[in-house]
Amino acid sequence: AKKKTRRASGNSTSSKQLQDSETLDIRLHNRHFSVVDKLGEGGFGAVFEAIDLDLASKHNSDDEDSGEDEDADEANRVALKVVRPRNLWEFHILRRIHATLPTTVRRSIVTPQALYAFRDESFLVLELRKQGTLLDIVNRAPAAGITQVGGCMDELLVMFFAVELLRALDGLHRAGFIHGDVKIDNCLLRLEDVPGPASAWAAAYDPAGAGGWACKGVTLIDFGRALDTRLWPPAQRFVADWPVDARDCPEMRDGRPWTFEPDYFGLAGVVFCMLYGRYIDAAAVARGPPGGVDGEGRYRLATPFKRYWQGELWTRLFDVLLNPTLVRPDGSLPVTDELAAVRGEMEAWLQANCNRASNSLKGLLKKIGLAILGGKG
Repeated sequence: AKKKTRRASGNSTSSKQLQDSETLDIRLHNRHFSVVDKLGEGGFGAVFEAIDLDLASKHNSDDEDSGEDEDADEANRVALKVVRPRNLWEFHILRRIHATLPTTVRRSIVTPQALYAFRDESFLVLELRKQGTLLDIVNRAPAAGITQVGGCMDELLVMFFAVELLRALDGLHRAGFIHGDVKIDNCLLRLEDVPGPASAWAAAYDPAGAGGWACKGVTLIDFGRALDTRLWPPAQRFVADWPVDARDCPEMRDGRPWTFEPDYFGLAGVVFCMLYGRYIDAAAVARGPPGGVDGEGRYRLATPFKRYWQGELWTRLFDVLLNPTLVRPDGSLPVTDELAAVRGEMEAWLQANCNRASNSLKGLLKKIGLAILGGKG
């Protein structure tokens, strides 16, 4: 698929031309797809971009004279996640999540469309998000003009994306879901066009999503390790039976039981990477003297904050994310109310600083669209 797309790079990307020349057609049960490109690959398998030819055929017949071929073409595209051996769980839990959570949270969770499971592999059909990951933004921040002196991404952007992820995890955790694999490359950009004229996207940030801000955010993907805690007794804890690395929480690395800790440490790693431009590792986190629950010391970042950052706010956030079981006297999780309070302060700071003279939040998001996505942002 990758090779075919390179050969077709000079051609129009309409469904018909791609179908006629440079795609690989496959049929899954009663649906027909044309694979266009490989989007990613991991130990589980690979994810491909594909055109849903049945949907494309319907749109072509309905909109033959509408002049909206490009928009229709994008609407016909999906992501195909091919997994060997087959995986039934991710589709199932994504359906449970979308049936449970409110709309404000669901827009930050990838939407499943269908699952085709065979004896040796499965094909999960998902909505397509092609704007890249937060990791792409970190890697291209200087070229995009969205950095601050001495840091990686501009703090306005880091705060905005952190708030979006906090809101998504808050919704998941309150409903009893654990993502289990929160990493920066599992956070896709969600920078949709705001319906209406250019003025429909307000300059002033609104955490409730008014003024077009509901169209801007992130989409969490890769729910293969996700858990629905409602399926187990209330006190149930879990142990990882897969290879772990420095981006996994200490409980996983030490072989200790856990519940919501992986999501909190994962989010800490995402924010750390956006602030410093590198992955979190053992050297980036230090542990204080013994104390607190079970005599354990508190984890903290060993890397200092820049003097012009909101150090007090970031310190509070990382303290909760790195020490969730020390937040309450009984060590109970999840700590949704405590993180919601921190998120509220972050939202208030964004509202007060979104239109600063140097770089506005809206302007920075537009730079991402123009310099990295090649679109309108």
